[in-house]
Amino acid sequence: MSVRVLSCKICGKLFQSFGAGYCPGCADEMDKAFVKIKEYIYDHENATIVDIVEGTGISEKYVLQFLKEGRLSIEGAADVLRCEDCGRPISSGRYCSNCREKLANVLSSAVEGKKKSMPAISTQGKMHGKYGRKN
Repeated sequence: MSVRVLSCKICGKLFQSFGAGYCPGCADEMDKAFVKIKEYIYDHENATIVDIVEGTGISEKYVLQFLKEGRLSIEGAADVLRCEDCGRPISSGRYCSNCREKLANVLSSAVEGKKKSMPAISTQGKMHGKYGRKN
């Protein structure tokens, strides 16, 4: 696994990343915010984004980020979130179900095309006649 130096998506600080887009401080803050939001939603099942922001004091930016990551799904999110491909309203994630399916098909066909263009590898071993013989 390679280490990269990235700029945190939230605070902008440079940090060594093993794949996350957030520095350790912001990642910890986001985890705490997520737990608080989940607890709030558990107690207020029909909460909207505005309700969550007002009830928890957590930034709308975090709530929207969790929705886009697919970590949250709440009523009324479709009023704010749109599919990044076609623009349809969605309740969580980045793409609607139709666009996700299209993307999956494109990726699947690309993988299949790559497999077909690779040379065939023989799975049968070859026997070497001179090994183990005394001549």
